[in-house]
Amino acid sequence: MRKSIEQGGWEVNVPTDIADILSSNTVPLESINGIVWSHHHWDHIGDPSTFPSTTSLIAEKWLSRTLSPDIIQIGGYAAVDYFKDGSFYFLDTPGHTIGHVSALARTTAGDDSTFMLLGGGVAHHAGEFRPSPFVPMPAEIRPDPRKPAFQSNGNG
Repeated sequence: MRKSIEQGGWEVNVPTDIADILSSNTVPLESINGIVWSHHHWDHIGDPSTFPSTTSLIAEKWLSRTLSPDIIQIGGYAAVDYFKDGSFYFLDTPGHTIGHVSALARTTAGDDSTFMLLGGGVAHHAGEFRPSPFVPMPAEIRPDPRKPAFQSNGNG
């Protein structure tokens, strides 16, 4: 892939990979149980071979095959309660790619639980998150996430 990109006149430069960043911040790679790929594009997957062989690769195909009996709905999206305790959900968020997944991670528990959205590649423009006069919503988004054809139905 790198050669193909460079033949097109682009440069691929990754000075520090995720494993190096974790190690330099005293996070033992052996403590990482799994790596999640939100989607299969080359610029989002990194190099999982830099982690120990005991680290699981969690990708969209694995999620759909392994967890499909446990599908629930969250905000119109098919979802899976990964740890089965309400703390971490994978969401089927197709549109950017077939099989794209996002996640919801609970950050506080209780009656007023809060969550952080780990969106992967769900948006490519700041105006899609918080439009303003300085960063407006793009005139056109493809595929349009507001169209029913792109809403999740659990079939990935």
